[in-house]
Amino acid sequence: FGRLWFRLHRPRPVLGPPPGTRGRPGGWVRPAGHATTLVGPDKFRLLNEVRSLADVGWDSPDVPKLWRYNMHYFDDLTAADATRRTAWHRALIDRWIAENPAGRGTGWEPYPTSLRIVNWIKWTLAGNSLTERQGASQVRWLARRLEFHLLGNHLFANAKALVFAGSYFEGEEADGWRRRGLEILARELPEQVLPDGAQFELSPMYHALALEDLLDVVNVSRATATDLHPSWDEKIPAMLTWLAAMVHPDGEISFFNDAAQGIAPPLTELRRYARELGYHPQPLPLDSGCLALKHSGYVRLESQGAVALLDVGRIGPDYLPGHAHADT
Repeated sequence: FGRLWFRLHRPRPVLGPPPGTRGRPGGWVRPAGHATTLVGPDKFRLLNEVRSLADVGWDSPDVPKLWRYNMHYFDDLTAADATRRTAWHRALIDRWIAENPAGRGTGWEPYPTSLRIVNWIKWTLAGNSLTERQGASQVRWLARRLEFHLLGNHLFANAKALVFAGSYFEGEEADGWRRRGLEILARELPEQVLPDGAQFELSPMYHALALEDLLDVVNVSRATATDLHPSWDEKIPAMLTWLAAMVHPDGEISFFNDAAQGIAPPLTELRRYARELGYHPQPLPLDSGCLALKHSGYVRLESQGAVALLDVGRIGPDYLPGHAHADT
């Protein structure tokens, strides 16, 4: 049903006046830092390939779609050294607005729209200014393009963006975005976070991104004094512990399923972020050097400085094998 609805339902962009913005009675904690992706005013290093916007534009069919997706995320706004490139960021946002007509092209697909909404709001909460009209039009579009036909991390990212926008803006419309986002998260969270703390698509990289998602929603809710369900407090420590079990001794993630370095924040950065929000991981319950994560199907073995990580479980949810790239 979701696939049929998404294909046939083609809403028009709503470009009316934006809602006002909320005050910030709470403190905004510096989010987890991503790897630097902007290496020039209009030059991106994404997925180990460097391209200039002047050469390829925002939506060239000659560029792989995943690379184009990453270009539209604006992850560099939250990179560890992002403040050095504020002028580049401001010019790039203005250029994106001018060159990406509402509702058209890769940049307006729901997943990149969701990540961009969050990154732009994070950028403003860090002390920068944003054109609220353009931000609101993206949220209005996203609210009618939710990815129920995909579910999994895509729908979770959609819901997170609605919560961010509903927390950043104020008024009845914004309250509706936030309420809708929280309803989706409340339904998805028990399924997407397994009892052993794993994100259910069983990719250490996407697990780290899902953990960042939860921490971000806590952060924006506290900064804008909006309520959040207390059940989140139980998920985050378990997710931190699971990720600690799934990293190599050098602190980098293991390459099970869809996983690569430099996409999600590293464990050290997620621990710092969680600690500043008041969350702490549980100690690894290694029994004689063995930890069996039975719900996700992974095993960690340690002996005299040697570590082995083993996959003895499923490839992921039965209805969603899309991130099982390396599971063979």
